[in-house]
Amino acid sequence: MSARSTVTPVILGPANSEAATGWSWPFVKARARELGVPVVGTGKKLGVPAAAFLTALERAAQAITLQEPPALSTEEIAAQVRSVLGRRRAG
Repeated sequence: MSARSTVTPVILGPANSEAATGWSWPFVKARARELGVPVVGTGKKLGVPAAAFLTALERAAQAITLQEPPALSTEEIAAQVRSVLGRRRAG
């Protein structure tokens, strides 16, 4: 019986962000700042704490899935359908 393990870096940076997350370093750095995760280091030696980044992503994803879609009136639904179909209401 063999056990599988995953190695996760402590800090995400330019050299490992794409391998660890599948996203480029500029994308990871921008999302970290949007999510309130600190970008640590100075100058060219910048990084994002991986555990904090993962926690922030999970929290953001949970907030999105918990939101209920806005209730639309029948007229609003009809307007959306017309806009998708490219037709205007006759009248």
